Amino acid sequence: MKKSGLAFILIGVLLFTCTACTVLNEVEAPTPTVSSLLMSLPTAVPPDPALGAAGDWALPFTYEFEKESIPVGFHRYGYMINCPTITNDVSGSDLISFIVSDDEELLDNPVYLRLAGISTDPLGGYQVFILHPDQEVIAVVTFVGISEETVQIVSDSPDCEVIIRLDNLLNFNLVPGESYKP
Repeated sequence: MKKSGLAFILIGVLLFTCTACTVLNEVEAPTPTVSSLLMSLPTAVPPDPALGAAGDWALPFTYEFEKESIPVGFHRYGYMINCPTITNDVSGSDLISFIVSDDEELLDNPVYLRLAGISTDPLGGYQVFILHPDQEVIAVVTFVGISEETVQIVSDSPDCEVIIRLDNLLNFNLVPGESYKP
């Protein structure tokens, strides 16, 4: 009688374990999220009025990822900005999630990893959450509303740093690009 009772308990435990495994295997991959706070962040960084750098110019900082350098899977990125000529604060962004999948359609134009999420344009466009591994990807932070003099100072200064951190493992320094009037 003891053996049949023990067998019954073992079968119960086995059934429970198999059910739990099935439930866990059916859980979908995490959906990329953008927090409500992040949605209110600007797509670009305006100057600190106290620094007197205001104007009508924009200066993008960019980093172009090599194709297939972001592997298939779930990823997160965030920015660290330290540019004392434009802003008094060293600031970091919240992490933004995205997925790289072979099943996703390859877009003709690059996608941009921005402060407010991934999009098809450096200052606007539509939001993207899943990327193809061959997708052209550009990290971008744009300083907007700055003076022409500030553009020149920042472009020539090593003191202005914009860094993207991918998956809490890799840091990439963005470099100043061509200034323009938006």
